[in-house]
Amino acid sequence: VGKPKQTRQDIKKGIMSPSGVLPEDQGDVLGEVAPVWVPDAEAQVCMKCGTKFTFTKRRHHCRACGKVRAV
Repeated sequence: VGKPKQTRQDIKKGIMSPSGVLPEDQGDVLGEVAPVWVPDAEAQVCMKCGTKFTFTKRRHHCRACGKVRAV
């Protein structure tokens, strides 16, 4: 309560996609439109750092953009 909504500009820096930006159809404010999750089978490496997923480096879906990141 009282906090400003986080915008796409606030999160763009921490997200990498093939084009380097969020898809335009995801809305201007987080939570406005549900993200489309990338299926696990389509993500063999972290979409931010390129680390290969293993038993200890697990996949995590970002709730803001749907991309798969290493945890």
